[in-house]
Amino acid sequence: MREFQFKLLNKYIVTNAFLYKIGVASSPVCSFCGKENESLEHIFIHCNFTEEFWAEVIKWLCSLNVNINNLSNKEIMLGMPNCEDELFVNLLILIAKQYLYFCRCRKTCPIFKVFMSRLRKIQNLELVIAMSKNKLSLYTAKLGKIDL
Repeated sequence: MREFQFKLLNKYIVTNAFLYKIGVASSPVCSFCGKENESLEHIFIHCNFTEEFWAEVIKWLCSLNVNINNLSNKEIMLGMPNCEDELFVNLLILIAKQYLYFCRCRKTCPIFKVFMSRLRKIQNLELVIAMSKNKLSLYTAKLGKIDL
């Protein structure tokens, strides 16, 4: 996950706009909406499909008593420092961004239920790793709020 965030921050993640520019893609438009040119900001923030996805994530977080009324563009791209449940929230944002990019690569629209299924698999894997390393307290801080 660190590698993904590093690539995102340094703009090493390819988009259709870039692929079109170098002659690899036939069109620069978004893999989700097909209307706007696909940039990192469009994929992760501005696309209608992405906005709906983030709204579902925020709604779900509120159901876990994590009070986030909205995610700013900066918070989506860089994370949320100094928030309540910082480790959990930032890990969730990162996993969500990876899921969005996964959908972009597969040319499928993001679906919150599918994201939750992926999150469940990650949670189970993290639990096994935490138990094997005797670090359940770190697991609890990272993913313990999730009751899937």
